[in-house]
Amino acid sequence: MSPGNLYRYFASKDAIIAGMAERDRAQIAADFTDLDPARGAVLDQLEALGRRHMTQKPREKAVIALQIWAEAARNPAMASMCADIDETVIGGLVAAIAGAKASGELPANLDDARFLQAIFMMADGFFCRRAVDPQFDAAAGAETLFAAMRGLAQVLLLPEPDEARP
Repeated sequence: MSPGNLYRYFASKDAIIAGMAERDRAQIAADFTDLDPARGAVLDQLEALGRRHMTQKPREKAVIALQIWAEAARNPAMASMCADIDETVIGGLVAAIAGAKASGELPANLDDARFLQAIFMMADGFFCRRAVDPQFDAAAGAETLFAAMRGLAQVLLLPEPDEARP
């Protein structure tokens, strides 16, 4: 399709980006809905989901994400769009973590907030590195990221209640 023809369907460049973002948000929501403890370990399913979005998509997807994040720093509409995607991911992760805690796969005293923060920071860093470094080995990076995720799930624990306190 020619660029001019594209604008028959979208009013602006921002509308094109918003359409792409909504498509991605809907796909992410569907992916999280498909997580099911009956299909095996939730962390394994989260890793497969992460690999699908982080390594199996073309590098250009990471480049576009980085450009959208940069625009979101200046453009409130883009910031809102990014927040909607983050909310979808957070909702999916919260549900997955709760299921993994209930099944005993994750520690019951996992500090969910810090664990989610760590996952987001690692995933954002992964996308940035993939976007800016054409030589970045996404498969090796994913190995590191998911090993770190599993390790952090064992150490980012809530403090034990102090038995000496009244």
